[in-house]
Amino acid sequence: MTILSDYQKYQVQKQQIVDERTKRYKDRQFNQIKTRTQTQSGIPNMTEQLKKVRENKTTLNRDFCRLTSSGLNV
Repeated sequence: MTILSDYQKYQVQKQQIVDERTKRYKDRQFNQIKTRTQTQSGIPNMTEQLKKVRENKTTLNRDFCRLTSSGLNV
């Protein structure tokens, strides 16, 4: 009976090691995905940046504007 119980104990320990490794792997994968897909909380306030853009006197080439905008520029 002791040989059987020792064998069963060994098998359970082996399975526990495999389960622990699998759990750590899955936790690490989950944390990597979570950090990769994490979004910025809240909506940033862009009023200062918009003021700077409007105050800037730089003019852009019409072709450049046409290529970078989603609207139709003639």
